[in-house]
Amino acid sequence: MAVNTGQLSAEGLTQHSVVTSCGSFIHCHFRPPVPLASQASPRPVLVLLHGYPQTSFMWRHLIEILPSDIPLFMPDLPGYGRSTPSRTGHDKRTVGLAVLEALDTLLGQGSGPRLPHPIVLGGHDRGARVCHRLAVDFSNLKLSLDPRLANLVSQKFSLEGTLLFDILPTVEQWHSFAKPTTAAGSYHWSFLANMPLAFDMIKAYGPAKYCKDLIARWQGESPAGLHSDDAVAVYTAAFENDDVVRATCEDYVAGAGVDVEEQEKDQEAGRKMDGNVLVVYSERFLGKGGKVDVEGIWSDWVKEGTHLAVEPIKGHAGHFIAEEAPAEVAEIMMRVLGSCLSKI
Repeated sequence: MAVNTGQLSAEGLTQHSVVTSCGSFIHCHFRPPVPLASQASPRPVLVLLHGYPQTSFMWRHLIEILPSDIPLFMPDLPGYGRSTPSRTGHDKRTVGLAVLEALDTLLGQGSGPRLPHPIVLGGHDRGARVCHRLAVDFSNLKLSLDPRLANLVSQKFSLEGTLLFDILPTVEQWHSFAKPTTAAGSYHWSFLANMPLAFDMIKAYGPAKYCKDLIARWQGESPAGLHSDDAVAVYTAAFENDDVVRATCEDYVAGAGVDVEEQEKDQEAGRKMDGNVLVVYSERFLGKGGKVDVEGIWSDWVKEGTHLAVEPIKGHAGHFIAEEAPAEVAEIMMRVLGSCLSKI
């Protein structure tokens, strides 16, 4: 990609490339919080994680609508866009910890020690699955068996809220494939999980064409916002990189293996999300026109007493709600999570 292609632009936003312990150099955009000296406690950072087959450029509309004083961190996930692949795996916990490491590095550039920094996790598609994984970990630190979480999650960050765009839990998504039409419509889950074959076939088909065709399959009836700013060209250009094709397949390999195993163990042990959880979904796409009980499904994945809000985007929008219906998404975010985002 050309140097300036697909770069986000907003007040106070800077670009960075940060090395992480999984070996990924994470390319990201960052709007830092107001320094501690000027207020009692820092504003929470809104962490926005994109999905497949996109990059952080998908947030371009949303960040123009949200209040300009909200601190932001928007990376390309490891192996996507300009970020190099992880060398230790693409399961959602490894990716999530890499994202938090990168944010911690940027927040730690100031002088002196700091308290755990508040964050709000938000993600679309695969990025939302990373957020779900981290939200469960934040909510169950005492029960977690993963030592990587002890310092980074419990001492460096506090979770104020979780925002999930257009997903069901990974386990539930796999279960839904028992219905033939659902399995056919989401064929890429099993296809991409067969990484060597999928890589060769995507290369033969044309990676950019494959990316473009998937987006066309999942968009709604009025996708002008999705296609604005040559966004699809940004996403397809990234797919011309073999490392991106391979790493994004590895994302789905993990999604058919370790990610499912971890969620099944979580549910058996009662490890679920708590706090403030917002699910925003396309009624047309994920909700299948009202045939899928999105709220009912998610209610089984949060602890009792959790503030769970599930809000549909009705009408024309397809899977890419942050680009196809950004004003509606922003209104819901501020109405439901506004107190988390403005907390001081």
